[in-house]
Amino acid sequence: MATRYKSRVELNMPKYLLDTNTIIYALNQGLKLQNGKYLVFVITEIELPDSIIVASALDNDAILVTSDKQLINAQIVTTIELHQL
Repeated sequence: MATRYKSRVELNMPKYLLDTNTIIYALNQGLKLQNGKYLVFVITEIELPDSIIVASALDNDAILVTSDKQLINAQIVTTIELHQL
């Protein structure tokens, strides 16, 4: 198995997980995102979507970008709102 070496720039880039509502808002507002690694999480129909989103952020060592006050206040994972990017 080949090993992929990451450049210094890539190592220092923050990693963000964007939930569906955040993506929709950003697209509707025409917002440009800063440099970084972005993971996109889309759930259409499922019970407990918040737990899957939080687990995905934790598993990927990513900052969760969300406007969901419950997720922000839970302080289970590092969260920021879109305007903080």
